[in-house]
Amino acid sequence: MGDDYHDQDSVWFGSSQPKASSSSASRSTQEELDAEMARKLQEQMDMEDTKQELDDLEAARKLQAEEADAKRLEDDAKFAKELYLSEKASDPGRVGGGGGRGGGGGRRADPSNDSTHCATCGKSMHLVRSSLNALGQSYCNNDSCFSCALCAEAINDGSFQVFEGSPVHSSCFTAHVVPSCVVCDCKVPTNSQGHYSYNKHPFFQNWKYCASHEDSRRCTSCNRVEPRRAPFAQLGDSRVLCDSCCRTTILDSSELAPIWSDVLSFLNDLDLLVWPEMSKIPILSVDFQTLNDKVGQKRSAHVGQGGPITRGLCLTETEGEGVMMPQFSFDPRRNNFSLQHRHYSFGASTAHVTAILVLSGLPKLLTGSILAHEAIHAWLKLHPGYLSLINRTGGEGFDKQSEEGVCQLVAHLYLASQERTLTTHDTSSSFPPGDSGDLNEKHLNQFFKFSIETEKSPIYGEGYRKAAALYEQIGLEPILQFMVENGTLPC
Repeated sequence: MGDDYHDQDSVWFGSSQPKASSSSASRSTQEELDAEMARKLQEQMDMEDTKQELDDLEAARKLQAEEADAKRLEDDAKFAKELYLSEKASDPGRVGGGGGRGGGGGRRADPSNDSTHCATCGKSMHLVRSSLNALGQSYCNNDSCFSCALCAEAINDGSFQVFEGSPVHSSCFTAHVVPSCVVCDCKVPTNSQGHYSYNKHPFFQNWKYCASHEDSRRCTSCNRVEPRRAPFAQLGDSRVLCDSCCRTTILDSSELAPIWSDVLSFLNDLDLLVWPEMSKIPILSVDFQTLNDKVGQKRSAHVGQGGPITRGLCLTETEGEGVMMPQFSFDPRRNNFSLQHRHYSFGASTAHVTAILVLSGLPKLLTGSILAHEAIHAWLKLHPGYLSLINRTGGEGFDKQSEEGVCQLVAHLYLASQERTLTTHDTSSSFPPGDSGDLNEKHLNQFFKFSIETEKSPIYGEGYRKAAALYEQIGLEPILQFMVENGTLPC
């Protein structure tokens, strides 16, 4: 029995061994599979992490590039704006120029633009489907980037004009930019180079006209050409006067008395001693022919107040016995002797201002400046030292440029004083005047000053500028005193 049990036990024991080995092998295989799966999963996770890092790095790089592009575009836009404003502030001198999309015009942008970005919005040309070029600049081919600077509508007709660096429709350019002639009301024509060409008043800049009208009649006061739609008033001679200058026209000698009184008060305000005789001088308003006849007479004191025509004249007479005698004098600067004829008096000699003549038909402000000019001629002739100067200079008296220059200086000072009073009554800020051409007193006064300042003649223009420079340094009375003693302005 014992053996049988042993055998059975052995048989049972032996039969159970293979089952235990199979289970162990299966468990080992599963662990290997699990390890392999874990390894592959880790590799996949590592690859995903790496890809995410690369994506994050690329996104950061793109963001940095976009910020750099935005900064560059901002700087370019700022530079382009500054360039545009600086060019807009300068006077182009003339309008004109045209062209088309292939290179006849274009909106001016940053000169550093390399044609790889839109000159308007700054977008890269690589990101747009269609683009166009004009004057070396690139634009997005859409309605907003290449549009008229005047009406903001798209330019799509194949041609355009250039205005202040920007493209505009040819029709808009003609309607809003090309000026109309004040004489014939037509748009000014183009010249041989295709540019719109016109002349304009040197002071009233909006008074533009065709060059063919340069010889048209002009206002004798403000020098503007006469429009056909609004003819100027005729003064009975060859002169005409615009409506603005007609408002305060002086036609009669009686109207000159209060103006002359105002001029003498003005000289007092300049701390200049006014001779008693000056208040008794006859002040006469005369026609064009009478004034010019007096200019040619020997008794006239000078050739008249300057301008295109003679506008004022101071007449003087010298009384007393005397004789002109030759006399040698030595000039140390030239180291030689010269023969001069000098006037020698044998009795009491006096100088009289017999009258001051002013051209009639001029505005009150211009008339006042003419009287201020003539008042200095009278002051110099009535100075006690004038006759001594005549004797020393052989009858020549004052140097013409010096005398006319200081007279123009006082005329300018008078206008400046009037302008200070005009600002309290004339609040108009429409300078330069509008299309109607209407001028107020302030506009006219400014033009009369401008005319004195820009006069080109060597007698009146250069004489004024020399006297004005001296006035800023030493004042008026020392200038006049030096002239009476020496016959000329101080050097």
